[in-house]
Amino acid sequence: MKPMGSIDLDGVLCTFLPAFLEEVNSLYNLFLMEEDVVEYDFVKLGLRRDQIYTAFDSMLEKKAYESLPIVDDALSAVYSLSEAYNLMISTSRDESTKAQTDAWLQKQFPKVFTPVVFNGNNKRHIMQAHSCLFHVDDYAEHISSIEGTDTLPVLYTRRYNKKYITHLTYGQSDIHIHLLDYYCKHKGWPSVRVQSWKECVTLLLEFAAVHPK
Repeated sequence: MKPMGSIDLDGVLCTFLPAFLEEVNSLYNLFLMEEDVVEYDFVKLGLRRDQIYTAFDSMLEKKAYESLPIVDDALSAVYSLSEAYNLMISTSRDESTKAQTDAWLQKQFPKVFTPVVFNGNNKRHIMQAHSCLFHVDDYAEHISSIEGTDTLPVLYTRRYNKKYITHLTYGQSDIHIHLLDYYCKHKGWPSVRVQSWKECVTLLLEFAAVHPK
């Protein structure tokens, strides 16, 4: 039986931020750009929480979640990973987006991800509950919460998470030796930063081969 791996949705499989900023700019006559998002905290953009939730609701009404663009190389990477792992989604999206999220996943990745977990802010608990060997996310706080557990936390690089210091970065020599050394010393996995899906899939396919089952 293949082990389970977990992947986040927004910013990892689909490009959410441009659509969100377009909605916010339209609703509030603003001119926010992706370059303005240096931390994944929309309040720090000057938005009130009620404005943020109104933008989410507006996107939902327009069925924007069904048409978000797929991240470069995500399609081929996911299908490569599915040969070595069963795959699930753990997303912070509210369950009100379920119908549109399921439609998007069925269009882009039919019958690949089971289950799809919504309201996934406690990623550590979710990873433990589903015995995931890895989780790929773009939100540094989620990665931090998984460090030192039996789930390998993989940080997908975005502008807003570049300040976060992971234990390892893909491309370091003998990275899997460093992974295993860390695991033996700390009884849990270190975080690893990747720059692209190509790096991510290579890391995780090699990880499946060396993981001490």
